[in-house]
Amino acid sequence: ALRAWLRRGDGQPGRVEAGRTRDLAEWLGLADERGVRPPEELIPELLDIAADRSIDRSMMRRVAERHGDRTAIICGDTSWSYRRLDKLANRLASGLAARGILKGDRVAVLARNSHAFMALRFAVARLGAVLVPINFRLSTEEVAYIVQHSGARVLYVDPELEDALKDVECEHVFVIGRDDAEMYAEG
Repeated sequence: ALRAWLRRGDGQPGRVEAGRTRDLAEWLGLADERGVRPPEELIPELLDIAADRSIDRSMMRRVAERHGDRTAIICGDTSWSYRRLDKLANRLASGLAARGILKGDRVAVLARNSHAFMALRFAVARLGAVLVPINFRLSTEEVAYIVQHSGARVLYVDPELEDALKDVECEHVFVIGRDDAEMYAEG
């Protein structure tokens, strides 16, 4: 899909529209402060970098280094900079790793879209684990089925959904907001 998005309208492989080159370079954090972009002959290499799963693990770090104090996310009255989001994602990833969560392990999240959900998304990617987002409108039985059949070792849940999930079994269950001291590794 990324290759198709980058190709010119005439479909010539390896040819990329100037705007698409700029978009890709900025997305990968490769455009410098003067606006210098990588030459078109580097596009195949850039595509390989973009296709690498590690892009999720390093993208937020690069953005945090370049735009640390800029606002990354606003959710209600909460506003986080890129630096804060990166730091919290690191702490969440460390907390997961301390519980033995490894590359390929499943981490389920039953929550509405929020700043915490975004931090979890980056934390899970940093470990190479697999995010299992669960629709908060599902019944308890449906959630239990997804958690069990996905093989999730961790379940993060919004506080308002906690009571409905008392019978859902998972190795580690955290309530977002209430269990923050346990969720985030110190450091």
